[in-house]
Amino acid sequence: MSIFYVYQNQTYQHEHDGGYVWSPQRDKRGCENQGYKIMTEIRKGDFIIHHASTAIQAVGIATSDCYESQQPRALKDAKTDVDWDNDGYRVDVDYVDFDVPLDMRTCKSWLAEHWTQNSAFNRKGMGKQQYMCHVSNEHVLFLMEQSLKHQRRTSVKEIIERVMMQAGGRFASRRH
Repeated sequence: MSIFYVYQNQTYQHEHDGGYVWSPQRDKRGCENQGYKIMTEIRKGDFIIHHASTAIQAVGIATSDCYESQQPRALKDAKTDVDWDNDGYRVDVDYVDFDVPLDMRTCKSWLAEHWTQNSAFNRKGMGKQQYMCHVSNEHVLFLMEQSLKHQRRTSVKEIIERVMMQAGGRFASRRH
């Protein structure tokens, strides 16, 4: 299993309510886009960390492999400033909402100090400008550990611990 990080912002609520993540296959110029291409790597059982409105809102579990799909009606009808191509990639997802979203502004310094090239964050500790990203295990462990501190429901804590086990294991046995 793998762990991915998605920046949804304007589309988060639509995708959440529909139980999926979706991206076009190509950008507006008709070129391949790394953030869209990464979608094709997602497999059933993979974890997806969902970022919207400057915070991690949820962790999702892919319930399908990535497949080709037309743009969902909810995204077509959404009032966003993005005009996408209709041919896209979709992954069906079970979202596990955090009781308390993790405000990523509180993590910026740590992410900048622990920057790695193939992760979801830039050298300044801010999010990359792409939709779907790979994320380093070190970043996953830190972010999930920070998130775990604020959750109340056992079901949310359990999913966070499962993500932590997937990313490295040794920190997941701590009880909070």
